[in-house]
Amino acid sequence: MLPLIQKEVVERKQWISRTDFIDMIAISQSLPGVFAVNIAIFAGYRMKGNPGSIGARSAASGLVKRSGSRRSFIARRSASFC
Repeated sequence: MLPLIQKEVVERKQWISRTDFIDMIAISQSLPGVFAVNIAIFAGYRMKGNPGSIGARSAASGLVKRSGSRRSFIARRSASFC
């Protein structure tokens, strides 16, 4: 997951520097919660301040929720065939 985030955020879009990205990884790994959401919050804050961090959190949390609900749907569907 890290190489994908780095390629998009650092190399392709150039929203943050490589050094900032490495710092974000260190901080995000030490905080509770989903790693991708923590990175999104820091990147949003770096770009747009508090409104950016709130927007990034909302967007990333929505993606995580949707992927979680998809997994639970697949698990329930698989269980019904057993």
